[in-house]
Amino acid sequence: MKSYGVFTLTINANFIFMFKLFSTNQTFVLFLLPIIPMGNLVLEYFYPTLIASEKFHTNLWLIQPQGTFNWLLGCLAVFFLSLNGMLVNSIFNRNEFYDKNTYLPSLIYVIIACLFPLSVLFNGEALAHTFLILMIAQLFRLKQNEDGRAASFFSAFFLGVAVTLNPIYMMMLPFLWMSIARIRPFILREY
Repeated sequence: MKSYGVFTLTINANFIFMFKLFSTNQTFVLFLLPIIPMGNLVLEYFYPTLIASEKFHTNLWLIQPQGTFNWLLGCLAVFFLSLNGMLVNSIFNRNEFYDKNTYLPSLIYVIIACLFPLSVLFNGEALAHTFLILMIAQLFRLKQNEDGRAASFFSAFFLGVAVTLNPIYMMMLPFLWMSIARIRPFILREY
């Protein structure tokens, strides 16, 4: 019983250390980002928990869900998860949501994404997340008094590609229109 408490205390201390490390303005921590999904992938290999009971796809690209464990596809999922974390972090730091550069958004995205099967099983969902993040990045490029047709087009284009990967993201279309309407005055050509 005592060793369990020490083990839990060690894990908590490691998480606190990681959060402190990622909150600093040191770019090298982005190289540590793939460690979490790679550890998740290794644990999935030794202790399989995800069972694909049905073979179905919900995308127009015919990307089949992974039925069995595959290291190559798992590493591809780790790559996209890390890339998405870096894109989220880029949006956060470029728009100066915080007074200094921080790398916590990428860590938080990766930790939350590791709770879902897309972190170990490659499917269209990881790609759809990439395109949704790119859509949000285009929305942040819209300015009040500048021409916004290109940013509006590319944000809708990236949403369209994400919808082809997972049709549930069609529900984001009204939010995209409301975001454009909130940032800029109504110009029909931008819609």
